[in-house]
Amino acid sequence: MEKGQIDRQNRWKWAFLILVTLNLLLIISLSVSLFSNSKTTADQSVEQTGPVSPTSDQLQATVILGNTDIETLLSQALIASQNESISSVSVAEMISMTGQLSVLGIPVDYVVEAEPFPMEDGNLQLKVNSIQLGNLSLPIKQTMAIMANQFQSDLPLDVNPDDQYLIVRLDQLVSEQVDQIKVLQIDKDNKEYTIQLTIPKQNLLQ
Repeated sequence: MEKGQIDRQNRWKWAFLILVTLNLLLIISLSVSLFSNSKTTADQSVEQTGPVSPTSDQLQATVILGNTDIETLLSQALIASQNESISSVSVAEMISMTGQLSVLGIPVDYVVEAEPFPMEDGNLQLKVNSIQLGNLSLPIKQTMAIMANQFQSDLPLDVNPDDQYLIVRLDQLVSEQVDQIKVLQIDKDNKEYTIQLTIPKQNLLQ
């Protein structure tokens, strides 16, 4: 396995380790569910859910994450250690990304402001409201076309210049800790993201 592939796997690993650590109650609830095989109740922080049933070796659960947790997850997933295409991600009412793009061979800083939406497949759509590329005055579509040409192909981010949105490919964030992660709902007023996790049962026994 190449070093770059190992580094990417390590980033996914640490992203999900941080996610699980920040939600200790999730692990406790899942452990109880594992040994009791009982359905969770409405007052528990974790519940069995989802249109696709987990296998006998998996647990499927939902958890509510705040902006800080989502920011940590996106930062770990999108910021490449050897590339400055994306250098920071911040999550508030809007999701902001900063980085550098090359214009005529010159690195130019950019700032993207986008509104998040959950997709039917569980991925995260970011509807781009504005992009500032240095001091240049370019249409959003043109700037996003530059972005699409320069972002690494292995980055879990789709760029659609025509419709002016980004898609964070959560379905590509698979690790030994988490088999699948989906965004089910976004409560922008309360700054909460409802996330569905599919986790191998064996991880809770280690």
